Amino acid sequence: QTEAEAFDPSTHKKVAAADEEIAAGAWEQRWSIVEMTVEEKATWEADNNPPPEVISDRQFAHALKKQGILTHEEAMAFVQTGTIPATLQAFVDAIPDQEAREDAELLLSGAVEFRFSHPLSIAFAAANGMNDAQRAELWRFAEML
Repeated sequence: QTEAEAFDPSTHKKVAAADEEIAAGAWEQRWSIVEMTVEEKATWEADNNPPPEVISDRQFAHALKKQGILTHEEAMAFVQTGTIPATLQAFVDAIPDQEAREDAELLLSGAVEFRFSHPLSIAFAAANGMNDAQRAELWRFAEML
């Protein structure tokens, strides 16, 4: 297997193996293929495998249950009647502005889909200690359920 055949852009990167040089009147650069760091792989994954923009309410509840954020009973109530689970209600209750809090309650109890880019999704993730990469992984995970 040649170096070119071994190159996988999701796990490896090209780096200059030596300074560029001019040989026989032509510019030449030698490259090596090295494994990416964990951080570089995560960045590549985020850039090349974006989360779905929309997941259903069932997928959202199911993923939160699988992640241990909701109990089975809370997830069932959420998808059956639009009952806001205690974990999400605590998040809503912490919103200081009454109008924004009421908007969040209506959205959570009546939504049939959840958008990755919605400000409430971003705020909920942050309130649960998730960074953008973890929120994206939750959406990817939910899409598979």
